[in-house]
Amino acid sequence: MSTLTQVPADLQAFMDNLHEKLRGHATRSDTRPFLEGWSHTSDASIMAAVGGYHVGYDKVSELLLWVSTQLSFDTYEPEILTAYADGDLATSVELEHFTKSDGTEQMTLRTTHVYRREAGEWKLLHRHAEALTPVAGMDSND
Repeated sequence: MSTLTQVPADLQAFMDNLHEKLRGHATRSDTRPFLEGWSHTSDASIMAAVGGYHVGYDKVSELLLWVSTQLSFDTYEPEILTAYADGDLATSVELEHFTKSDGTEQMTLRTTHVYRREAGEWKLLHRHAEALTPVAGMDSND
């Protein structure tokens, strides 16, 4: 995992912890710890790779709990492409690599996360994820 942009140490620690919780969500259907990192507010939102959009913590958690019953991978590796923080708001752009150990399935998502500091602690406010697809006619995505 690499960070191309410096972020405050407390945000980096939060992002690292969130990735560990997302690893559990993706590989063990252990969604509740991942949900703890979310803002529990009415403006929390998600545009999930499975489709649709949801606004409000209750709707976000309902979707993520459902997703954990539908998908399960053996490995999850995040790759931070860039991250930025200013005051109480921050964002990261990442690739998330998922695989099944038997080689039957691999998936890479491109994700954008928005974070907000609430009562002195970072929380995930928004997640947008979708499948990474190659650009026709190009050899590389960088």
